[in-house]
Amino acid sequence: MQKLLAFILLLGFMSSSIQAQEKQNISDIILKYATTGNFASLEDLKSLSLKKDEAMMLNALLEKDGKVARAIYKRFLDLYPNSKLTSLSRSRLMEYHSAVNESQDTLVPSPVSHEPAEIVPEVRYTLQFGSFISEENALRFSKKFPSNLKTAIIPFIDDYGQKTFKVRWKGYKTSRAEIDQLAESLPFDSFVVEYK
Repeated sequence: MQKLLAFILLLGFMSSSIQAQEKQNISDIILKYATTGNFASLEDLKSLSLKKDEAMMLNALLEKDGKVARAIYKRFLDLYPNSKLTSLSRSRLMEYHSAVNESQDTLVPSPVSHEPAEIVPEVRYTLQFGSFISEENALRFSKKFPSNLKTAIIPFIDDYGQKTFKVRWKGYKTSRAEIDQLAESLPFDSFVVEYK
Protein backbone atom coordinates (compact mmCIF):
# COMPACT_ATOMS: atom_id res chain seq x y z
CA MET A 1 0.00 0.00 0.00
CA GLN A 2 2.84 2.38 0.85
CA LYS A 3 4.49 1.63 -2.48
CA LEU A 4 1.24 2.43 -4.30
CA LEU A 5 0.88 5.72 -2.39
CA ALA A 6 4.49 6.67 -3.14
CA PHE A 7 3.96 5.83 -6.82
CA ILE A 8 0.82 8.04 -6.96
CA LEU A 9 2.68 10.90 -5.28
CA LEU A 10 5.57 10.50 -7.72
CA LEU A 11 3.16 10.62 -10.67
CA GLY A 12 1.51 13.74 -9.25
CA PHE A 13 4.89 15.41 -8.78
CA MET A 14 6.01 14.50 -12.30
CA SER A 15 2.72 15.77 -13.77
CA SER A 16 3.03 19.14 -11.99
CA SER A 17 6.68 19.33 -13.03
CA ILE A 18 5.75 18.74 -16.68
CA GLN A 19 2.99 21.36 -16.45
CA ALA A 20 5.42 23.85 -14.93
CA GLN A 21 7.89 23.14 -17.74
CA GLU A 22 5.15 23.60 -20.34
CA LYS A 23 4.18 26.87 -18.66
CA GLN A 24 7.73 28.17 -18.94
CA ASN A 25 7.92 27.27 -22.61
CA ILE A 26 4.61 28.76 -23.82
CA SER A 27 6.37 31.90 -25.07
CA ASP A 28 8.69 29.68 -27.13
CA ILE A 29 5.70 27.75 -28.47
CA ILE A 30 3.95 31.00 -29.43
CA LEU A 31 7.06 32.16 -31.26
CA LYS A 32 7.30 28.84 -33.09
CA TYR A 33 3.64 28.76 -34.15
CA ALA A 34 3.65 32.44 -35.15
CA THR A 35 6.72 32.08 -37.37
CA THR A 36 5.34 28.92 -39.04
CA GLY A 37 1.84 30.42 -39.44
CA ASN A 38 0.18 27.65 -37.42
CA PHE A 39 -2.89 29.68 -36.37
CA ALA A 40 -4.99 26.64 -35.41
CA SER A 41 -2.39 25.70 -32.78
CA LEU A 42 -2.22 29.32 -31.61
CA GLU A 43 -5.98 29.22 -31.12
CA ASP A 44 -5.61 26.03 -29.03
CA LEU A 45 -3.09 27.77 -26.76
CA LYS A 46 -5.76 30.24 -25.62
CA SER A 47 -7.30 27.49 -23.48
CA LEU A 48 -4.13 27.20 -21.37
CA SER A 49 -3.29 29.23 -18.30
CA LEU A 50 -1.19 32.04 -19.80
CA LYS A 51 0.89 34.91 -18.52
CA LYS A 52 -0.47 38.36 -19.36
CA ASP A 53 2.09 39.04 -22.10
CA GLU A 54 1.41 35.64 -23.70
CA ALA A 55 -2.37 36.19 -23.67
CA MET A 56 -1.98 39.66 -25.17
CA MET A 57 0.33 38.36 -27.91
CA LEU A 58 -2.10 35.58 -28.79
CA ASN A 59 -4.92 38.14 -29.08
CA ALA A 60 -2.79 40.27 -31.40
CA LEU A 61 -1.70 37.31 -33.53
CA LEU A 62 -5.26 36.03 -33.93
CA GLU A 63 -6.85 39.44 -34.54
CA LYS A 64 -8.24 39.66 -38.07
CA ASP A 65 -8.43 43.48 -38.27
CA GLY A 66 -4.95 44.79 -39.08
CA LYS A 67 -5.45 48.18 -37.41
CA VAL A 68 -6.65 46.57 -34.19
CA ALA A 69 -3.75 44.11 -34.25
CA ARG A 70 -1.33 47.00 -34.80
CA ALA A 71 -2.75 48.80 -31.76
CA ILE A 72 -2.34 45.66 -29.64
CA TYR A 73 1.27 45.18 -30.80
CA LYS A 74 2.09 48.81 -29.99
CA ARG A 75 0.50 48.50 -26.55
CA PHE A 76 2.41 45.25 -26.03
CA LEU A 77 5.72 47.07 -26.59
CA ASP A 78 4.74 49.68 -24.02
CA LEU A 79 3.61 47.18 -21.40
CA TYR A 80 6.15 44.39 -21.90
CA PRO A 81 9.42 45.81 -23.25
CA ASN A 82 11.44 42.96 -21.72
CA SER A 83 9.17 40.10 -22.74
CA LYS A 84 10.47 37.18 -24.74
CA LEU A 85 7.79 38.08 -27.30
CA THR A 86 8.86 41.71 -27.82
CA SER A 87 10.83 40.90 -30.97
CA LEU A 88 7.76 39.20 -32.44
CA SER A 89 5.68 42.29 -31.74
CA ARG A 90 8.26 44.53 -33.41
CA SER A 91 8.54 42.32 -36.47
CA ARG A 92 4.74 42.16 -36.87
CA LEU A 93 4.51 45.94 -36.63
CA MET A 94 7.27 46.31 -39.23
CA GLU A 95 5.44 43.90 -41.55
CA TYR A 96 2.21 45.88 -41.10
CA HIS A 97 3.90 49.23 -41.75
CA SER A 98 5.70 47.82 -44.75
CA ALA A 99 2.42 46.51 -46.17
CA VAL A 100 0.73 49.93 -45.82
CA ASN A 101 3.93 51.88 -46.71
CA GLU A 102 4.22 53.70 -43.38
CA SER A 103 7.45 54.80 -41.72
CA GLN A 104 9.10 52.24 -39.47
CA ASP A 105 11.45 54.64 -37.67
CA THR A 106 9.84 54.19 -34.25
CA LEU A 107 9.89 50.40 -34.41
CA VAL A 108 13.60 49.87 -34.64
CA PRO A 109 15.46 50.95 -31.52
CA SER A 110 18.00 53.64 -32.25
CA PRO A 111 21.55 52.37 -32.09
CA VAL A 112 23.57 53.62 -29.20
CA SER A 113 26.15 55.90 -30.64
CA HIS A 114 29.51 56.19 -29.04
CA GLU A 115 31.51 59.17 -30.06
CA PRO A 116 34.93 57.96 -31.11
CA ALA A 117 37.61 59.08 -28.73
CA GLU A 118 39.99 61.64 -30.13
CA ILE A 119 42.97 59.78 -31.49
CA VAL A 120 46.16 61.32 -30.23
CA PRO A 121 49.22 60.33 -32.23
CA GLU A 122 52.08 58.70 -30.35
CA VAL A 123 54.55 61.43 -31.27
CA ARG A 124 53.67 65.04 -31.99
CA TYR A 125 55.88 67.90 -33.07
CA THR A 126 55.57 71.58 -32.32
CA LEU A 127 57.78 74.66 -32.63
CA GLN A 128 59.49 76.47 -29.78
CA PHE A 129 60.30 80.14 -30.36
CA GLY A 130 62.01 81.00 -27.11
CA SER A 131 62.71 80.16 -23.49
CA PHE A 132 62.75 82.71 -20.63
CA ILE A 133 63.52 82.69 -16.94
CA SER A 134 60.90 85.39 -16.36
CA GLU A 135 57.23 84.75 -17.19
CA GLU A 136 56.77 88.47 -17.92
CA ASN A 137 59.48 88.33 -20.60
CA ALA A 138 57.83 85.23 -22.11
CA LEU A 139 54.47 87.08 -22.23
CA ARG A 140 56.03 90.13 -23.80
CA PHE A 141 57.78 87.99 -26.42
CA SER A 142 54.62 85.97 -27.27
CA LYS A 143 52.73 89.20 -28.05
CA LYS A 144 55.08 89.82 -31.00
CA PHE A 145 53.52 86.97 -32.99
CA PRO A 146 50.57 87.58 -35.34
CA SER A 147 47.11 86.50 -34.16
CA ASN A 148 46.94 83.67 -36.70
CA LEU A 149 50.02 82.06 -35.12
CA LYS A 150 48.74 81.07 -31.67
CA THR A 151 51.37 80.62 -29.00
CA ALA A 152 51.34 79.18 -25.51
CA ILE A 153 53.60 79.73 -22.55
CA ILE A 154 54.62 76.42 -21.01
CA PRO A 155 56.23 76.45 -17.55
CA PHE A 156 59.07 73.93 -17.37
CA ILE A 157 61.31 72.74 -14.53
CA ASP A 158 64.56 71.10 -15.60
CA ASP A 159 66.54 68.38 -13.84
CA TYR A 160 68.34 70.98 -11.69
CA GLY A 161 65.14 72.60 -10.42
CA GLN A 162 65.48 75.67 -12.69
CA LYS A 163 62.09 76.99 -13.79
CA THR A 164 61.79 78.43 -17.30
CA PHE A 165 58.90 79.54 -19.51
CA LYS A 166 58.83 78.14 -23.03
CA VAL A 167 57.04 80.05 -25.81
CA ARG A 168 55.68 77.44 -28.19
CA TRP A 169 53.25 77.17 -31.06
CA LYS A 170 49.86 75.94 -29.76
CA GLY A 171 49.37 73.51 -32.64
CA TYR A 172 51.22 70.39 -33.61
CA LYS A 173 52.05 68.20 -36.59
CA THR A 174 52.28 64.44 -36.62
CA SER A 175 55.25 64.09 -38.95
CA ARG A 176 58.69 65.55 -38.82
CA ALA A 177 58.53 66.55 -42.49
CA GLU A 178 55.36 68.60 -41.92
CA ILE A 179 56.76 70.47 -38.92
CA ASP A 180 60.06 71.16 -40.74
CA GLN A 181 58.12 72.58 -43.68
CA LEU A 182 56.11 74.82 -41.34
CA ALA A 183 59.25 76.03 -39.55
CA GLU A 184 60.84 76.98 -42.90
CA SER A 185 57.75 78.89 -43.99
CA LEU A 186 57.65 81.12 -40.87
CA PRO A 187 59.70 84.35 -40.60
CA PHE A 188 60.62 83.52 -36.97
CA ASP A 189 63.53 81.61 -35.52
CA SER A 190 62.32 78.33 -34.02
CA PHE A 191 63.30 74.77 -33.39
CA VAL A 192 61.29 71.56 -33.42
CA VAL A 193 60.16 70.04 -30.12
CA GLU A 194 58.94 66.48 -29.91
CA TYR A 195 56.45 65.54 -27.22
CA LYS A 196 54.33 62.53 -26.46
